[in-house]
Amino acid sequence: MSISLRSWFSILILLVAACAHDDSGTSAGRRFPEDLAAALQASLDRSVADGLAPGVSLHVWHPDHGSWAGASGTGDIGRGTPLSPAAHFRAGSMIKPLVATAILQRVERGELALDAKLTDLLPAAITDSIDDAATIELRMLLDHTSGIPEFLDPNIEAAAGADPAHVWTLAEFLASVEAQAAGTPGAGYGYSNTNYVLLGEILSAQTGRDWRDVVTEDVIDRAGMTESSLPLPGDRAVPAPVARGYIALGDQGLVDFSGMDPSMAAASGGHALITTTADMTTFLRALLAGELFDDPGTLAQMLAYRPAVEAEAFQTGYGLGIALTEVEGRRFVGHLGRTAGYWGFHLHAPATGYTFSGYMNVEGDLGAFVAPILDLLGG
Repeated sequence: MSISLRSWFSILILLVAACAHDDSGTSAGRRFPEDLAAALQASLDRSVADGLAPGVSLHVWHPDHGSWAGASGTGDIGRGTPLSPAAHFRAGSMIKPLVATAILQRVERGELALDAKLTDLLPAAITDSIDDAATIELRMLLDHTSGIPEFLDPNIEAAAGADPAHVWTLAEFLASVEAQAAGTPGAGYGYSNTNYVLLGEILSAQTGRDWRDVVTEDVIDRAGMTESSLPLPGDRAVPAPVARGYIALGDQGLVDFSGMDPSMAAASGGHALITTTADMTTFLRALLAGELFDDPGTLAQMLAYRPAVEAEAFQTGYGLGIALTEVEGRRFVGHLGRTAGYWGFHLHAPATGYTFSGYMNVEGDLGAFVAPILDLLGG
């Protein structure tokens, strides 16, 4: 970690330590600034008016001002239902910090080790499909330096689009991985959803339970995410209120993909996590306040970033399941998430103390949607 990132990390710890886990925006002495609320709502309205998405939503929290939630546009085009700020949506890769948290909880208890090799963590039936499995460490899965190829290739994407109800298996993912050339473990950053599919398998192998149950009990419940769930494969229902997710498909127009099976990307994201913007803000606040670990050093390890540039996501660094985003000199910590029909984010701005989560219910131009929000909340 560079000197500048060390300095930023020290500032971050000072800021988030004061974040008491009280989500009331109306407590005595806490009132969300009316001018900021109006500006945020205007930004949401403008995104819809500009045609960026049928609907957009945002939840914001600050230790001094409490919380604010807003939405604009349509949550269900077929029914003409307005998008509710409380709507449930599919979080995509925003799940990755939750999975990483469950792994690191076991690392700090001595049940797993960051330098443990993949061949010691998973059976040969899995690792035989992965090049250099004997040299790939648990840490490399968390920070995307394993060199394992991305399973989500065009063939799988096309098959998922053609049959959203298909229940995907690990064997199908591994077949995609085997067909591709692998990188050198530890050589550098290379984002791969396969890493987090395998982390889910490691949680299941280490605990003897489905990874969904582990993450639910140890992360979702511990953080107080009361509106979030990890449905089993085959369960495509979403509780009301719901934000339908759309993809623009040429002459077909906007096609609803919110019912894709939650197995489509397993623990790496996709439709696996059903949540709300308020719950994603709640998770990130709890994480950065140290409430999800017993040892403060665990959070420090998670936030030790390696260079990891992804221009589309404004990303410059990646830790153990969490990203560093930099826009015009302003820093944000959190994660983005894209899945069929949704583009979202949950971020913390160390300079201002705001923690916030939002999404658009279409796979569109996230930058155009999120940039004005970062301007308003990033300082």
